[in-house]
Parts: sequence; structure tokens; C-alpha cells
Amino acid sequence: MTEVKSYVCPNCGANTTNTQNCDYCGSLLVRFVERNIDLSGTAYLNNDNVLPGLIKHLEQNLTLQKNSKKSVVTDIRWISKQAWDSISILQNKSCLWRDHTEIMINEEDGMVIALAFTTTTETGYEYFNYRNKRREERFKALPSFKLFTQHTTFSGDDKISEYAIFFGKDVEGAARIISEILVEVMNVPLNDNTITIDTNTYDIIQQNRVSFQQFAQKKYEEDEKLRERARKAKEAKRKSESANNSSEILGVKWYWWVLLGVWLWICFS
Repeated sequence: MTEVKSYVCPNCGANTTNTQNCDYCGSLLVRFVERNIDLSGTAYLNNDNVLPGLIKHLEQNLTLQKNSKKSVVTDIRWISKQAWDSISILQNKSCLWRDHTEIMINEEDGMVIALAFTTTTETGYEYFNYRNKRREERFKALPSFKLFTQHTTFSGDDKISEYAIFFGKDVEGAARIISEILVEVMNVPLNDNTITIDTNTYDIIQQNRVSFQQFAQKKYEEDEKLRERARKAKEAKRKSESANNSSEILGVKWYWWVLLGVWLWICFS
């Protein structure tokens, strides 16, 4: 008979044979132990680097899953150089890859995050491809990367590299990993004042995304006007300084011509 191996949970210290979520506290940190991933020096052991408000929203996500027949989503949105961006925490049993196949990493109730890094062969998307390749590279460098399931979807000119992880009901472990992704992969500081967290059923989330997109687009256009004014002011200042420098140089030249004329007059008079 095969002996079942047990692991010491880094969160509560109990011995558990569950390699997904600790039998006693529900922590997903046992997955790191099972894969021999060193947790020292990581942000996974406490909530010091967790996005403010995220744990409460994930708790609300699990509560809504019990009380609603509709799919539940927690959206984290922020304003970026490309107007707006987001990552979503989804209900496990309603989660699909981009090719519409089920993710279903685990049959239990709980939360899933699915990340997608898209590149395209269409022309004019050089920055888009560069940004997503760099994000994927940073994601692969995270200690938690090894816990994710990978899937690739091809759609027209697009290649979509997808990664998903089932958190179970471990809201703290989920919040720590999500916060790390936000900072290290998306380059969004946790104190970014454009971040909003929204937890609701999918239909309402869709409506709220449209509203946020409109707000973000308006703010992006206003910021672009300010940046354009700043560029024009900087250019005007540069031209003014250049003109002043030219005048100074011209003044120096005239000074030397006058001295030369005086010297010649003295020499030949």
C-alpha cells in the first residue's frame, strides 16, 4: 500500500495530506511546500503587501457564490497608458479559456484567476505585443508561476497564452498572489489612486466595466491634453532659451569685431 505523504502547512503549522489547500486552515501555501518552493523572502506568508480592500472583496465573492445562481466576478480595474486595464477573479465552475473550453482545474466551489497575454501578427500593434511579452516574462519569474495551469488559444491573428490558478476558498493566499501579480507583472503600485475593486454578478460587472471604460477614456483624453500643453510649453521654453543663446553669441561676435576695428585704427593711424 502506497504511503500518503504529509506536509507541514506554512500558514497554520498543521500536518496535512492535502496538496491543494490545507485540511485545517484551507491555505493554498501547502502547494509551494509540495513543489519544494522556498517561501522565505516572498510576500506569501503575511498580508503586508496585499491590496487594501481585496480580502474583503474576495470574502464577498465567496458569499455571493452561495447566495446567487449567477456567475460571480471580482474585478480589479485601473487607469493605464492604454486608457484602462483589469484583472478578474472568477467563480470556478463558470470559468472558461478564451477558446470557450472549461478551465475546471478543480470541481470544488471557489475562486479562479485566469491571466491572458495576447500577441498579434497584425501591423500597428508593436507596443501592444512588447507590453504583453514583457508582462508574461515577469509573470514567469514569480515563485507562484509554477502553481498555474497553462493553456494556449489561437484566434485569427492572435496567440493567447493563458494561465489559471484555483484558489479554493483561501482568500488571504489568493489576495497575496493577486497583489503580487498587480505590482510585479502589471507594474501597478498598490497605492495607485485609480484602482477600483468591484465584486458582483457577471451581468452587473459588465455594466460597471462600460461605465469605468467611459470614465477612464475621458480621464485619459483630459490627461493627454495636459501632456500636450506641457509639451508645447517645454518646446516654447527651449526655443526661447535657444534664441537667447544665439543673441548672446551674436553679441560676443560684435564685441570682437569692434575690438579688431579699434586695433586696426590704432595700428594704421
